[in-house]
Amino acid sequence: MVEGVIQVIQDPEKEPDEPIKPFPDQVIDLYEKCLQNALIISTSFKNVIQVKLDRKRRLLQAIFLGIAFFYVVPRYSFICFMYSKDQETRKYWEYLIPDYLTQFGLFGKALNLLYATFILFIAVDKLYQRIFESKGRLDYITNFDSLRETKIKSKRSVSVIELDSEEEADTNIIQVLGEEDKTNLLVGMKRKLILLQTNMKPHILSAMSYDLIACPLFIYNERPPLITTLFAALNMIIMSFNHYFNVHSVLMTYISYIMAVDYFSARINYMITLLKQNNLNENDVNRLLILYNQLMLDFKNQDYLLKFLLRNLIFSYCFILWNLFFLFTIDMNLLLRVLLLTGIIIVSSTMLLSGLNVGQLHSKTLVLYSHFHSLAARDVSSNNLSLKTKRNLLNCMKELGSQQTDGQFVMGLRDGHGAATSSLEIFNLTMSTISTTLMVLEIMRERS
Repeated sequence: MVEGVIQVIQDPEKEPDEPIKPFPDQVIDLYEKCLQNALIISTSFKNVIQVKLDRKRRLLQAIFLGIAFFYVVPRYSFICFMYSKDQETRKYWEYLIPDYLTQFGLFGKALNLLYATFILFIAVDKLYQRIFESKGRLDYITNFDSLRETKIKSKRSVSVIELDSEEEADTNIIQVLGEEDKTNLLVGMKRKLILLQTNMKPHILSAMSYDLIACPLFIYNERPPLITTLFAALNMIIMSFNHYFNVHSVLMTYISYIMAVDYFSARINYMITLLKQNNLNENDVNRLLILYNQLMLDFKNQDYLLKFLLRNLIFSYCFILWNLFFLFTIDMNLLLRVLLLTGIIIVSSTMLLSGLNVGQLHSKTLVLYSHFHSLAARDVSSNNLSLKTKRNLLNCMKELGSQQTDGQFVMGLRDGHGAATSSLEIFNLTMSTISTTLMVLEIMRERS
């Protein structure tokens, strides 16, 4: 069945003699293309590491950041600030900064606050990514280039495992995934990317609909001066450009978290499969320890930025969920409600699934910890293992079971008190956001 799913489909535009890429290369190329559309990377993983960046996409990144930091965030922050002023002051500034989203009433005011905060989170993430990309680093995202080939060279250890020499580290060839695990992972990645591309257009349309509907309504209902009309139309165009990349960035960022968890989970499952084998010799245990070392290296390389990006995910999820419940409290046409609700439902669902999925990786590491314990109980007391191998195995168990290190695992999974993105914490966050939303709604109704 799997072979049927991964059959290569020939591109009719390609020459007949042109070689067809293997299935892993096709999936990873598709993943890189989605990341490039979201301006998360400007070129392929390989070229980023070699600092061979695409100038056009780098220019687009700079334009997006310039618009976000110097136009969108200041504009909508100022509009939200003006809500605290009197009517005469607001009327003067609305001549130059038309607030056409108030055509949606109370929801329009909340939408102004959403633009000022949510787009700021996205722009800060983009700035982090741009800085690290310029240094040839991919700490903020998982590099899947190793899946293009079955075997990769193991790197020098900086974790608890001690190799004998530099030469040994360079000559050991370690397979981080079994063939079946690798195939299942790639098939799952391809399905998620196709689902992402399918949901992208309705989400973009829904995000743009706020400005595309409110701006003409503002011009029709208010009959503003010509200069105000031009400012409103110009802002609508700028926000449409901004929403296009915002949608790609939001969906692709959180889908990449899910794929990273799938990748690490597949590697852990492969290690668990090897650990379940009986009568492991010295070479088998050393191979497992090097696999564990490579896993920890990847975790620690990505933890530096991902823990900050994941906190932005949680804060952004609160604002999106707030607006979702906000829409349910406002009387409006059913078709308009569906159009406005589509984008918020898609992005809030993506964030929720990403957060819950990330929390599963912590449970996987605990399962790996228990299997290392089982290995120690079976084989450490025997004479099949050297003292150095036994010591490395005990160090692995100690590192996995540590509760003291903040951010021990990737994506903020450890904060010293268990999983930072557990299902229980996501549920508590959702309930507190709903209660806060209802309270804010009541306050705003009383003032209006």
